[in-house]
Amino acid sequence: MVTLRNFIYDDAIVLQKFLYTEMSVEEIQSIICNWNKREYQGKYFEMFAIIYNGAIIGTISLFQRSDKIISIGTEVFSAYQRQGLGKRL
Repeated sequence: MVTLRNFIYDDAIVLQKFLYTEMSVEEIQSIICNWNKREYQGKYFEMFAIIYNGAIIGTISLFQRSDKIISIGTEVFSAYQRQGLGKRL
């Protein structure tokens, strides 16, 4: 089963492995802190961890483009691609 949840500080290690390879854990934790404010440039924003079989396999974000439009973006980490998971999302 695929589930979503907000990122927590402990997830910085996973994000460092798959997304932010050049950043320190502390820098990534700062990014997580900003994500959990649920706002970016004065608009609604939220970033979720995609969980499958207990592992973080990617991200999904929601961003308010205007008063009536929310943009959704998904990313499946390369180690989990080509398994049909993106389609399930």
